[in-house]
Amino acid sequence: YLIFTLDVKKHSKIIEVLINKVKPKVILQNITTPLKKWGDIQPFLYVGFDHKIGSLKIANHFISKTGKKGNYAVLYGTQGYVSKMRGDSVIRHFNQKTDLKMVASYYTDFNKQKAYNATLDLLKENKDLKFIYACSTDIAHGAIEALKELGLKDKILVNGWGGGGSELKAILKGDMDTTVIRINDDNGVAMAEAIKLDLEGKKKSVPLIYSGDMRLIEKGISKSKIDHIRKKAFRYSD
Repeated sequence: YLIFTLDVKKHSKIIEVLINKVKPKVILQNITTPLKKWGDIQPFLYVGFDHKIGSLKIANHFISKTGKKGNYAVLYGTQGYVSKMRGDSVIRHFNQKTDLKMVASYYTDFNKQKAYNATLDLLKENKDLKFIYACSTDIAHGAIEALKELGLKDKILVNGWGGGGSELKAILKGDMDTTVIRINDDNGVAMAEAIKLDLEGKKKSVPLIYSGDMRLIEKGISKSKIDHIRKKAFRYSD
């Protein structure tokens, strides 16, 4: 069994070679949308937390906070699958459901420093923002640092993505407005159960896709509630 991810085109080419072989059996992590181009020859399992579902939870939060009006910016990661699913899906959702206007977008390579620099750059021309939509944890922290430096932290909202420890601390401090926390250990359990079923000769019982649960949390949540969610999310690995 080989656990792999898919984000850029070169990953796709490697995976195509592997899934056409009997062994190893490929588990694609952090992707829950099967590729049509592979037809009936698919990986053993797609597993993760649906990027679009999580992103739309955050998008709907911002819609509620802004009253469907105002300007915003998007900080992508790399030009690949994750940015497309987390970023482009949110932009489409805003365009369809609101009068929110995207005034700037940047690719940051999921790098905190690049996100910091991008935020400083975009705010030279666009200080009238309701929020900055960040596609990952490091991007969010970079944006928050820039906003703090410019004295705009309490005027422009920033989201996290994933709900790791640093994001939860930022939520409690009031630096970050919202995030989705993944019930993280569901991911590992799903892979382990799929492999177990396969070893027992029950491959037909293994689904093609497993998508784990996510919870939206917002600034103002109590530490005890965060601790309760986090305990469930990391019930085996913590």
